[in-house]
Amino acid sequence: MFTRAKDGNAADDNEDSYAAQPDHGLAAISDGASSSIGAREWSQALTAAFVSVRPPLTGDGLRAFLQDTARAFTSQPFDAGDSWWGEDALRSGAFATFVGLRVLRTANGVAWEAAAIGDSIVVHLRSEAAGARLVEGFPLESSAGFAGSPSLVGSVSAQEGHLPAVRIASGTGLRTDRWLLLTDEVAAWALRRNEVGRPVWLLLLDGSDAELDAALTTARRSGELANDDLTVVRIGLG
Repeated sequence: MFTRAKDGNAADDNEDSYAAQPDHGLAAISDGASSSIGAREWSQALTAAFVSVRPPLTGDGLRAFLQDTARAFTSQPFDAGDSWWGEDALRSGAFATFVGLRVLRTANGVAWEAAAIGDSIVVHLRSEAAGARLVEGFPLESSAGFAGSPSLVGSVSAQEGHLPAVRIASGTGLRTDRWLLLTDEVAAWALRRNEVGRPVWLLLLDGSDAELDAALTTARRSGELANDDLTVVRIGLG
């Protein structure tokens, strides 16, 4: 797992979060919306609850999970201190993207299932002689898909039962296949690189934190990457 805050921000200001149980093929990431109050705490609540509760990855299962998680989150007091947040922001609550993944061993290989709101993604990769090949991206598999504002799950609206559409996907794979969970900016960068024949899948799959940090710093300085929080989570059952 790798996560890095925006350049100029402290690690504690990182509004991305992740939680994983790699041995059980279970992981989640979330990207808190900077324009909302408590975004970091809300993204952390979503990912921690996912690996703890292990909800069924169905539309109804995810909606129930998100509503229950939001109720627990909003029941806790939140101290905005002397921040600039106004009452409207406090009433609206926190917002974040979310994606959860479960990979399971089967008699013939592996099966995977995922659920997503927004533009944090899961990438399914397969090892080949030439490197790692993109099998599928969910809910986005093209860099063009990151244009515009993503759907977000809100802490207040979710506990009231108002949720954006939850996207669900499932598939099968080989025991040697691996998966990446990526927040939006690093996801768009990786897909762009793949589209022009300069993939970075092996770096994201196997690179050390120092190697990832160096590559992402270079990409930021060259303008390939915007200055955003970045998170990479690796899952495989090999």
